[in-house]
Amino acid sequence: TAQYAGMLVNILDMHKNSSNGLAATSDVANHNGISSIYNMDTEEAAAEAMAIRAYALTQSGSLVGGLSAARAAWKRHISIHNFVVLFHCAVLSDSDTSNHHQKRMMSSNSALVELDEAVRQLQAQGSVTTGNFKTEANDAILRVYPTLAQSAVGGGNKIVLLGVQQRWVSLVVDRLIVMLKDDGNDRSAAAIWNQDFEDAEDVCLFSLLRAYLVQYEEVILANSGNNGKYAHASRVHSSQVLDRTLASVQTLMKRLRDFRWDNDCNLTANKEARGGDANMRNSDNESKGAPLIWEQNSVQRRVGTHADCVWLAEQTWNVAVQMSNSGHKSAASSLFCKAHDFALLSEEECGQRLTRGYLDGDESEYNTDEDFGTLFTSDESATARASELSSEFSAHCLLLSVANAVDAIYSSKTVSANSDCGDPNTEKACADESLPARIYQCRSEFVATAGKDEQKREANKKMDRVIAWLALRTMVELGKDALISAGLESTLSKIVVAEPNDASHLYLCAKRAQVNKMWDSCKILLRALSNHLVKNSMSTVNVSTGGKDKGDTYTITLGDIQKKLVQLASSVKETVQAFEDIAVSEEKKSISIYNQDSINWFTIEAYNRGINLMFMGDILNAERLLAIALNLLPSCGKEVECHAGEMRLAYHRAVEKKNALRGFVTNAAAFGGDAQGFASDDVISLFHFMPSA
Repeated sequence: TAQYAGMLVNILDMHKNSSNGLAATSDVANHNGISSIYNMDTEEAAAEAMAIRAYALTQSGSLVGGLSAARAAWKRHISIHNFVVLFHCAVLSDSDTSNHHQKRMMSSNSALVELDEAVRQLQAQGSVTTGNFKTEANDAILRVYPTLAQSAVGGGNKIVLLGVQQRWVSLVVDRLIVMLKDDGNDRSAAAIWNQDFEDAEDVCLFSLLRAYLVQYEEVILANSGNNGKYAHASRVHSSQVLDRTLASVQTLMKRLRDFRWDNDCNLTANKEARGGDANMRNSDNESKGAPLIWEQNSVQRRVGTHADCVWLAEQTWNVAVQMSNSGHKSAASSLFCKAHDFALLSEEECGQRLTRGYLDGDESEYNTDEDFGTLFTSDESATARASELSSEFSAHCLLLSVANAVDAIYSSKTVSANSDCGDPNTEKACADESLPARIYQCRSEFVATAGKDEQKREANKKMDRVIAWLALRTMVELGKDALISAGLESTLSKIVVAEPNDASHLYLCAKRAQVNKMWDSCKILLRALSNHLVKNSMSTVNVSTGGKDKGDTYTITLGDIQKKLVQLASSVKETVQAFEDIAVSEEKKSISIYNQDSINWFTIEAYNRGINLMFMGDILNAERLLAIALNLLPSCGKEVECHAGEMRLAYHRAVEKKNALRGFVTNAAAFGGDAQGFASDDVISLFHFMPSA
């Protein structure tokens, strides 16, 4: 066959420049009904014959020659037939492992490269001729996608098959969106959508999507950790491609949601009735019980059924879980959001728009920059943020989405400078400003799902602690210092209990806050941790290193935490407060919860800072710090006790100066001070109000 096709190409080329030869041959052929190939012009006929030769060469095992002939045929004439032959030859050539030099010269997935470029050229033509008819390019391409998929299966290349399925889904989505586009013709969208169809390019979208997701899970996820045939799959068909594909499908689903439905649940072109409030209802549909969009015949034929929607939500969840387990946190976060949206959209009703404003990426009427203290508002106000279609599944999707996003942000901040060395698990994630709003919606969905069920409401109290810790970690990684500190102390009092991991969580959050230069939040967290340890008579915290071995921990002492609070203090008031907390905690315990080195450090630091304040004129706070140093002195080691005389003498001097000020400053209140002496801030205020010289 290849030889005969080659001879035919040569004959056609010989007649190419003849004005009468091919015409005469064509007349004879038409008269005798020999072959339809002579109905073409010379170049087209030669290209078709060359494509036949390419197919024959490929089937006979000459893969390189077959691909070269297919490319030449495509170059001579762009047609659907040549398009299919080109892809078929490229797939089989891709699967050839015998010619290693050729494989090095070719892209590892040249078939998909050939496919994309050929589709681009076909679409640029606008229409193609098939037989005696002209057809829209996209429609013609859709008709041959089953053949392309069959070629990929025959070639044994599952990655190429996955790529074909993804492109098939995307083209179907684009076609359906165009069908729903309102171009001013009252009949254009609704009438075309509602009519019956029998064309080959009209296939059920969700059927294709189901096959694509199953193939994705099998090829990408099941083999992502291997070094075998599909080890490079994640680079060829990245998670971003999957995310974009699912996003386009959900765009179509939202377009269906926002379209106007008539009383018989068919799309209508009444443009004035479209749009409206998020919870606007059609009274006629409401009286009927507002059937699901996915129960309508036209939608089931073109898009899919309610069962398909539910399956897509569950399968997207499964893929997201596997992504998360394999270390692709950023991709997992996005996929959990997609699963949430599929779950809500699966229950959307005709004309109700119940999901508008509650899907990921939708504009919300609620402020995303609310402080941390507003997270646990009353349950009644919280339910206003949740769609009535919310479920425990959708709420958990949001929870895991935020958790994976925060992990991705943390990884992107801590990754080393040479992170682009090829590790596929290393991801550079950007801070997502929608995360706080997602957390608030997550809690709202849990509350709305529980309703008045006491058992579920009790379970939600435990979930509140999980959400609060996640919200705290999220805002720490996003660097929202002001939003956290505004309501942090009141919220921590509700979630920090005597749980084994509470102390570790607090320390890690404080450490991250310090790294992100969130000084106010860091001090609040350290103070809460200190109070938590003192209250529960704990002197140390075991903190996980975050390594692969969960047993790897290091120990932080209460003294270390108190030292950090002293060092972070930005005012005299904060410094004195830190030392007073230390003194009170030491005084109330029969056995010291600080080690000897910490007690020595606190005593010396309180004494030195007291002396400095006395020289500055802050006698009141100087006396308080010196008194704390003296109270801690009995617990100190001998190397500090030997300075007891000097410390007592300094304290007596501070007391004498304070007493002297009581008699000297008789009208201190008029200058912002008091009869007990001036604090540092008061001294500054005094000089501020004095008349200039």
